[in-house]
Amino acid sequence: FFKQKTAYEIPKRDWSSDVCSSDLLLRLGRDWVNVPKDFSVQGSLDASLQLAGRTDARLPTVATLGFRAKNLAFSNAEGSIAAENVDLDSEFELQATAGGGFGFTGRLASTRGEALFDNFYLKLASYPTRIDFSGFVEGNRLEISTVDLQQQGLLQASARAQVSQPKNFLDAPVDLDGLKIDSAKLVLQELRFPAVYTSYLQTALAGGALDSLESSGSIAGTLEIRDNRPISGNLQLDDLCLRDTKGLFFIEDLRGRVSWVPDDEEPLEPSVISWDSAGTYDVRGASSSMRLVLRGRSGSLLEPVRLPVFDGAINVQELRIRDAGLPSMQVQFTGEIEPISLAEISKAFGWPALGGFVTGRIPAVEYKDDTLSFGGDLEAEIFDGIVRGSNIKLSDPLGRWPRLTADLALENLDLETITSTLEFGAITGRIEGRLDRLELFAWAPVAFDAWLRTPATDRSCK
Repeated sequence: FFKQKTAYEIPKRDWSSDVCSSDLLLRLGRDWVNVPKDFSVQGSLDASLQLAGRTDARLPTVATLGFRAKNLAFSNAEGSIAAENVDLDSEFELQATAGGGFGFTGRLASTRGEALFDNFYLKLASYPTRIDFSGFVEGNRLEISTVDLQQQGLLQASARAQVSQPKNFLDAPVDLDGLKIDSAKLVLQELRFPAVYTSYLQTALAGGALDSLESSGSIAGTLEIRDNRPISGNLQLDDLCLRDTKGLFFIEDLRGRVSWVPDDEEPLEPSVISWDSAGTYDVRGASSSMRLVLRGRSGSLLEPVRLPVFDGAINVQELRIRDAGLPSMQVQFTGEIEPISLAEISKAFGWPALGGFVTGRIPAVEYKDDTLSFGGDLEAEIFDGIVRGSNIKLSDPLGRWPRLTADLALENLDLETITSTLEFGAITGRIEGRLDRLELFAWAPVAFDAWLRTPATDRSCK
């Protein structure tokens, strides 16, 4: 009716439609939004429309539209957007403004069906959804005063925004690619796990290290946008627990505040997070916390962090992350290992009980191209001697098939201690040697070059 060029003849019109065809739904939609040509819609629609205004006016001053869609199904050719068996109730009210635009209010609600939007999969029957909104349109400017989104048991959020496009909104369909977000603020009152993981994250993470998680807890936060560009964001973590069902990692009771700004902005406040316990594979650690700065796709520690591991710890002196979330992501850190009992490590990995400790300095560790590279040597005080590792690289560390390569030097090991632990029989004396080009695949040895000998200084057998 906004495209109507002649005055209508009566102050008010009421009518309701019979079932609308899918072709009619698409034709109506394309009058207002650039719907792709490969988009298809099926279903039925019962609608009512009321128009009110002056008989001598070109356009009505008030319009009220209500419709109910049943068994709605739609999809694009790629299948990245799809829905089926959706029931949708909606109400809209439009009121003309003095400047030639109009204000609007409305709601959408659904309690049935399934929908897929790219990687977001939603069962509306499990998470009934309602959206309430209001705002106004004038010329090429759209102001969204309020949007309140509630998905029962999953999320609660609100937003406001000012949007513009090159052409007048009333003269041409909305061009989603040409829209500019002049300003916007999104407020997440609550994102509740595990519902948000199964609905919004799991499909996107399929085939990766995070595609099978047990989760609980909740997240809240805000995001601000200006001129199509995020300018700040923060998250509040509340007792978030994540556990990989394949045993790759876990973290329990993650809490704190995460603050973010773009690359060229100074953080208003640091991020502070803490947790009760965490680990990877069968290596467990106790509670810890850290303070860091997040800027763009980069992050860095503000102060050293002690990460407990069994009865020892890894002290991280420096940690920097670049290009987070991209294939070019890099992680660098330096630190040292407080003595960790090999007895605890042996128990965790199902090895024979070993004595001694793992300790050492880590001058530099870099994560690049899905590979951890150690820039310094690691030492283990074991069997009354020393085992030193160098040229250590770990590929696909959180994947299904990790690959470790290293060169090991054995110095003055006590054979009696070794044989009593590994049940080889009674052998005495000392031994030294090397295991070069050691390779482990999925933590099982597949190759190495080794030589062993009695140290020239050993007199224990004489």
